[in-house]
Order: sequence, then C-alpha cells, then structure tokens
Amino acid sequence: MINHHQLQDVVTVSPSGTHANGRFHMLMFGGIHTEALNDNPPRYAPLPRQWIEQGMYENEYRKENGVWKCSVFRYKEIWTASFELSSGGWAEVKRGVMPYEKLMKTREEGNEMGPDEVAPENAWIWPDRRVFPYHYPHPV
Repeated sequence: MINHHQLQDVVTVSPSGTHANGRFHMLMFGGIHTEALNDNPPRYAPLPRQWIEQGMYENEYRKENGVWKCSVFRYKEIWTASFELSSGGWAEVKRGVMPYEKLMKTREEGNEMGPDEVAPENAWIWPDRRVFPYHYPHPV
C-alpha cells in the first residue's frame, strides 16, 4: 500500500493547449504487507516496512492525440518517517533519501503508462528547509 494523497494542486496549461505543468503537495502512507516481503526478486527492498512521507510533485505533461501524458516526472521527498515508535517518528528523521528513481520506471524501461523521464531531485531533505522550485512565479 502506497497511498499518495495529492493536495493543493496547481496546474498551468500552455496557451497552445498541448503542454502543462502541475505542482502537487503529497502526503503518503505506505506499508508493505507481510506476504509481499517474500517476493522474488524483492522489489520493495529500498523501502521501510511502514512509513509516512511528505513530498512535492512538479511534473510536466503533454497532450498527444487528445490524451494527456506525463512527460517528466519530478518528485521531491521532503521527509520520510517510520510508523514504528522506537524510531522516534518524524522528529527523529535521519538525513538521507529514498531512491525513488529506481522505483518509477519510464516507458523506455517497459512501463507503458510511465513518464518519458524521471528527474531525481533529491539533493536535500528535512530538516534542511528549501523551496522546491515552482514552474510559475511565486505568488508572494
């Protein structure tokens, strides 16, 4: 289970109506069921057993034959914390990021519904506080 609850979305469509950018805040609740732990190959190996996460999408889209498709998938993990109380939760998050670019496959890699490109943006993580670049002028 990896539920991505997308919030506060801002979508900007180009004047031509063929390209768009989308920015979405994301709150995720994730968990790996006991039965999936024995998968061969272990496709969930880089993930903790259960976690909560906040992130940001800043994706690019294009319209082909009347169908919108993701052309560039950008995801910025802001923080990830285990549900296990022994870990201290998000107040004790260790620096480091999840290797998402290894989980999301592109169309070229065989995912027919995937994006053309996955742009890894994980250069920093909480408690460092920076603003993930906007595709539009910041309103303030």
